[in-house]
Amino acid sequence: YMIDLSRAGQGHEAIVNNAMLRAIFGYLSHTFFSMVCVSLYARGRFAFLRLIDNSGNLSLGQKALGWKGYTRMKSIQGFWSGVIIASVIHGVYNIYIGENVMIPSVILIIGFLFLELFVLHDLRNNTKYGHIENYMR
Repeated sequence: YMIDLSRAGQGHEAIVNNAMLRAIFGYLSHTFFSMVCVSLYARGRFAFLRLIDNSGNLSLGQKALGWKGYTRMKSIQGFWSGVIIASVIHGVYNIYIGENVMIPSVILIIGFLFLELFVLHDLRNNTKYGHIENYMR
């Protein structure tokens, strides 16, 4: 990015500003993109546990695939969903970071708030495992 700015005729100040901006936002953005991937993978990995209600009832997919099959399927689905969503957000972020710092800032702020308020908070407070010991064999 810095070489491209230099070749485009930008001055030393613009190059230093862009380097500092990318250094600060690079750390935050990659943390966020990793959190997207990990949270979707984790939701897939623990899908079997999340879908068991207090009475121990299983969904049709859980009954058909069993503990290992259903968990494997949901883990793969969660992983690839996370990679695709994080890649799309990363692409939009990269397009706008060089042009307007406001849009990447909003992406990160809304993203971190969404992860904290809706994903992590939901996992901490509303997880019900029901009678999981019956299905762990």
